[in-house]
Amino acid sequence: MNGLTGFSRIQKYVLVVTTGRSGSSFFTNMVNDNAENAFSEHEPNVISGDQSTIWYYEDNQAGLNEIVERKLARLKRGEQVASLPVSDTLHGLIRKTPWKGRVPRVPVREIYVEVDNGALKSWGPAFVEAVPQVDIIHLTRDPMVQAKSAENRGSYPNPDRPYFLWPTWERNHLPLSADITAKLSAFQLALWYWIEMETRYAEFFASRTLLELDLEELNDPVRVAQIFDQLGIRHRPLDLGGGRNAGKRESFVTEADCAEARELIALLPAGTLDRISNTYGLKDL
Repeated sequence: MNGLTGFSRIQKYVLVVTTGRSGSSFFTNMVNDNAENAFSEHEPNVISGDQSTIWYYEDNQAGLNEIVERKLARLKRGEQVASLPVSDTLHGLIRKTPWKGRVPRVPVREIYVEVDNGALKSWGPAFVEAVPQVDIIHLTRDPMVQAKSAENRGSYPNPDRPYFLWPTWERNHLPLSADITAKLSAFQLALWYWIEMETRYAEFFASRTLLELDLEELNDPVRVAQIFDQLGIRHRPLDLGGGRNAGKRESFVTEADCAEARELIALLPAGTLDRISNTYGLKDL
């Protein structure tokens, strides 16, 4: 165990960083359905995801630090974060509800697994500084399939929802002009988001990562058992049948989607994809 200083019950902190539509809900429920000495929370925000992203773009480091401090204070008392009462949240901006297993119905245990793409969007650097012992897992998915899933579900960049980002905003790694952004399709916006998130991962977390995982690996009980063993998670006979956050339509990538992907990549700075360790063939489209 890591022996986290100041934590009353939790001995190991695992942070799973990922983009949306990449298996984050499933990972949380996989842990909570099977682990005996671990529990997981999905996006246990002490403020809304919109607000934390706004603070990132405003370069409000004090606010981002306070997010991390509030999150850690709760865990150090041996309490869950996602089930925070409104009176105990940062400025009362909590948005999490007991839905789809995101507030675990299990007790606080010695291994804490947080699954959160907010780390890539806003508070990640502050968190790594505060918890240097964290075990980081990078959970990825084929970006073409992820973008199609996001398009089908409507979970792609939106100028009215900071949580979903927007290409024109300052502090993006891959900013695009308003004229270019206005011409992008929903699929292209979703693919831009994946590339933006992966370049942030490369900067903030890549050098500290313990495990690189693809979503498809979580369908293999043997591989899941290996992952649990590496993390020190004891488990019952594995049940991987629940908690999938399925979309309404199949994420089938067409030739037209491939053409749109090539158009988007041509708009990005040269060498952008070189920053990403696994592009799942985007370079070869």
